[in-house]
This record gives sequence, structure tokens and C-alpha cells, in this order.
Amino acid sequence: MTAKYTPTDEPIKIGGIDGTKVEYYREIPTADVIHKNAKFFAFTVSTNQVAPHRDYGSVKSDWVDWMKPGWGMDSPFRKRIEMPEPQPLWDAYLYDFEPKDIGPYLQDFSVNGARAHWVPDIWTAVNGLIVTERARNVIKELDPGLSYFFPMTITITETGEPLPERRFYWKPRRTFDFWDSLGGKSLGRLTKPFSAGCAFGRLEVAWQLTNNEVLRDHLASLPFWTLEPDNSNFGMRPDVFARLKSELFTGLIEIVGDNRNAPGFDKNANIGVF
Repeated sequence: MTAKYTPTDEPIKIGGIDGTKVEYYREIPTADVIHKNAKFFAFTVSTNQVAPHRDYGSVKSDWVDWMKPGWGMDSPFRKRIEMPEPQPLWDAYLYDFEPKDIGPYLQDFSVNGARAHWVPDIWTAVNGLIVTERARNVIKELDPGLSYFFPMTITITETGEPLPERRFYWKPRRTFDFWDSLGGKSLGRLTKPFSAGCAFGRLEVAWQLTNNEVLRDHLASLPFWTLEPDNSNFGMRPDVFARLKSELFTGLIEIVGDNRNAPGFDKNANIGVF
């Protein structure tokens, strides 16, 4: 097994839904890419990022009502785009709206002071991705004009002091919808690691991402993309992932097992490999 991080503190423990306590270790960033031959990489929140849970929410209550036309299938802010080859089960869209239309619904939030140094450069909190200013600048360089960024602040709960580096909500503009439901049909064994509980983890979607070579080739050509209706995960091209790792951004920890049940699968990991 290849070590991906070195614990630098005593672990924090988060309660699981079954009453268990899961340990998290703070990451030391590394430029190493373990899965050098991957088709593409998928950042997934449900693989337990090395970061604290939030202390209070990041979106206002009326966000839900705005989000229905804003992000949903009938959104006036999504433009359908063609894929290189027909994919009957998939639709591709590009978000197209004025960032000022979303800004009023976004909210700053706080973290416990004892956990503040755990917050990574690329992180999911509540219903969106959060990146540092340095990460934002590299993302903009890698994929010009195809992301939205919204300024936000993370403060320390006890003091109200902001974390040192500016942060932004990040919304990649490319998005894909998968429409088919296989209704319990056997999909066979999935041999690639993926994460349950999010858009990348639906069995039929994971099967498509693993076995549909035309789709895989297309996604592997894109710097960044997301799957609907999720706003917390993203896929990225291998060279893009390598660049992010070379910048030593925290929050990009790879899965080391061949699948979620393999020996060595790391519950602190948050990068799936396809």
C-alpha cells in the first residue's frame, strides 16, 4: 500500500450513522500521483475529506426555492451542448448565468477554532465546493472562463476571526445528466474505486463511468466537469489533477485500493479513480 498522508495530530473522531467513530488525520500535501494511468479523477465528498464538519450552514433558507429553477433539470440557466458522439442516456449542459443572481443566497460560515488548521485548499461544505484564492487562480488558468467563483469567508467560531487566506465557492460550468434507471439489473462487478452516496456513486452512473469508453474518452478530455444534480463533486483530467497536486493543495487524497472493499482502502480518501 502506498501511504498518501502522514498524521500530524491526534485524530479527530466524527460519529457515524451507526454509532461508530471514524478517525480523520490532517493531511501533509504531496505532489505524488498514485494512479498515474487513470482515465480521469473524480473528487467526491462522501469519501470523507480530512477536514472538520461545519459549525453552521453556508446557504440561506430561501436558497432551496431559488435552486429549483437555478440548478434543476428545467433551469433557465443551463444551455444544452452537443457531445462528440451520441450518448442516448446522457445530456450535456453549460451553466450560463450572472453570478450576481446567486451571490445573495450564499452565506459565510464558521469552524471550531481547534479545527481551523484542518480546512483544506479544496473542500466541500454543505452544498458546494470551496477553494482558496491560490487554488482558484490555478483553476482559472487550467480552464479559462468555465468556472464561477463567489467570494466567501470562513471565520473561527469563538473569535469571529477569518481564516488567513481568502476563499471562494466554486461552481464548474460543465455538467452532465444521466437519465436511465436500470431498475436493479445486475451490473456485474465494478473494478474501479468509486464513492457511494453521491452523484458519482449511483451504481448505474458508476458503471457507465467505468465501462462506457466513448463517454470516458470525452470526460477525460475536459479539465473540469460535474454530474447533476450534485454541486459538491467534480471530475478532472489526469494532467489537471497532476498540476493541482504539484501545487501542493490540500484536500486531494487518492484512494489506494482497487475498490471500496479492497485491503488498504482509506476512509480519509476523497479522490475516486476511473
